[in-house]
Amino acid sequence: MSQEQLGKRAGVSQKTVSAIERYGHGDPQVEFTMESAECVATALGYEVWQLLLPVDDSLDLPEPDVAGFRRMITQLDRLIRNYSRASLEGQRYIDSIAERETRYASEAESEDRREISKPSP
Repeated sequence: MSQEQLGKRAGVSQKTVSAIERYGHGDPQVEFTMESAECVATALGYEVWQLLLPVDDSLDLPEPDVAGFRRMITQLDRLIRNYSRASLEGQRYIDSIAERETRYASEAESEDRREISKPSP
């Protein structure tokens, strides 16, 4: 679908669609309203946060697992909704768990690398 077609479907200009696309590719100088972004996201069947995630074209990724991707997006959406509804204390608790899990994963990855780099007897 072209930017012009998407703009018509979303009720925004092609210029606005282009700005949102450039934003996703790391151009912080673009201007658009959240209302416009929500219209475009709705036209594409996304949540606005999904539309505004940065895109990294430099990654050489395998063919996507569409079902897996949909599950991941559903889980992320649920996580974001639950987080936004949690109390400040609840958000802090979630943050602390996420930080611990990140540290644990990083430590486990480092340990795996050490095991791989050990010379065989």
